[in-house]
Amino acid sequence: MRPRWERDPEIPIDLKTASALMRTAVSGANVHRLEPLRGGRRNTSYRIELDRPSQSGAYVLRLYAHRGNNKWSKEAALWRMLEAEVPMPRVFAATFDRDLFAYPFAIFEFIDGKPLDSVIRAGQAPSDSLLQEIGRTLARVHKHRFGAVGFLDEALDVATTLPALSSWYDMLMGPHGRALAGPATVAEVAACVARHQPSLDELDRDPRLVHGDFRPANLLVRDGRLVAVIDWEDAMAGHWLADIGQFLRDRSEIDDDHGRSFIEGYLAEADHTLPERWKRTMALRDLVNLVQMLESSKGKPVQEAGLIGLIRSILVETSKED
Repeated sequence: MRPRWERDPEIPIDLKTASALMRTAVSGANVHRLEPLRGGRRNTSYRIELDRPSQSGAYVLRLYAHRGNNKWSKEAALWRMLEAEVPMPRVFAATFDRDLFAYPFAIFEFIDGKPLDSVIRAGQAPSDSLLQEIGRTLARVHKHRFGAVGFLDEALDVATTLPALSSWYDMLMGPHGRALAGPATVAEVAACVARHQPSLDELDRDPRLVHGDFRPANLLVRDGRLVAVIDWEDAMAGHWLADIGQFLRDRSEIDDDHGRSFIEGYLAEADHTLPERWKRTMALRDLVNLVQMLESSKGKPVQEAGLIGLIRSILVETSKED
């Protein structure tokens, strides 16, 4: 099932302001072309072209919608950590200067590629070799380990540790989500988590670097190859099976055959194995993301309906395996 995501309002910017932001990374920059990039649900990104031949090439200017967290500040550190292992855009700047702009922003290298989800929707099935490459790439991300599950600071240290995964479902199911889901579904989620708490506890014991939004929309491909993994703002010390669950969530994008090729590549590179009944545990971990998105979907009725459908689907599938 593929929910229709309704994005937050875009953050507008003019050429003069964009030029001022670009000068934090490129001396004397003057923007002569500003093109919105579609696909993000929260932040706003623009493809930037400068007017001086010596400043050839294009950039991406990303404006971060949320000013109350540090998600934007990890981008440069992650690029430095992973650039030799994972294809990703170079980060030229990432800052929050209220004298320049009301929102945090970052400047990236523009990578010429198409999001994998748009390629699939255009009728171009991804090859086994591409899916295996994506799996190997994700496994390299997951080789970076931490001492606890938690949020990272700009130095990529765990700054805030998080409680046991089994407590997240109730914690993230706020009043809006509970009202939408209804008492029966809320109770069913709680019962499902209680039945499978040992499997969830096992994920807590192996915290690793996770991308946090490892969907086909955030994988750029060109000529049948993976050229960039983008949008790292949700990266954290977390549960590696969560990234796999996000990638495999939508079977209209990644069907079972594609999923097998992806997992084959992942296991060829990984330094760990899949747990017993991993698909069930993966679905339960992905349920956390859906519950959290449901709580924040107020005012987006189409998205709400899609999320409820996904939550019900996981509960039904999980009950069949019990």
